[in-house]
Order: sequence, then C-alpha cells, then structure tokens
Amino acid sequence: MLTSKTKTKKKNRITCGEDVSAFHFISAQDCRQLQYAEPVQERALTNHVIIKFNLTREDVCNIRCFMEPNCLSFNVGPLDDHQYLCEISDSDGALHPGDLVPRMGFTYQGTQVVLN
Repeated sequence: MLTSKTKTKKKNRITCGEDVSAFHFISAQDCRQLQYAEPVQERALTNHVIIKFNLTREDVCNIRCFMEPNCLSFNVGPLDDHQYLCEISDSDGALHPGDLVPRMGFTYQGTQVVLN
C-alpha cells in the first residue's frame, strides 16, 4: 500500500501521513518521522554537507531533509535574488559540536528520528 508523504507541524515534527496532497509517494515501510530541535540562528554545521539545493522558499529545506534518508540536520540561508541555499548534512551538532560554527544569515536545524 502506498501512502503520501505530507508535512505536519505538530511540535516541530514532519511525518508520513494519510492525506493525499503530497510531493511524492512512498511505501509504508519507508516511512520515517523526524522530530526537529529548536533552530539555531546565525549558525551552520560544516564538514558534513552531503547535498546542496537552491530553493525559492526557505521552509522547503525541512521537506528536502525529510526526503533524504541520511539527513540528520540542515543549514538554510539566503542567496541573491530571493533564493535560499539548503545544505543537507549526514551528521549533527550533537555528534560534532566543534563543526557548528557562526554563519551570518543561516539557520542550523538538527533532527532526531522518532521511533514508534
């Protein structure tokens, strides 16, 4: 059975759902839930970026992180011409606190996989 992936904002959580309004379809066994920590302004995690995207909306970065199975955190910040840079990382500030560095205009967002 296929379920659609949707974003829910209950307590900073993104999860798979039953609503048919999604970006992509995934199988139920591939479904995961992420709990987001509090965002850290003016910081970014370095040395662990695995994917970079240019986006027109800053909030899409958390969806891209959810869609990437190896994402443990992301950085998002402004580029020129109303675009944003989204950097997906395979680590986080808890595992590598020395790699969480000041970066003007960026926000660091860590995640935690929620076990059912």
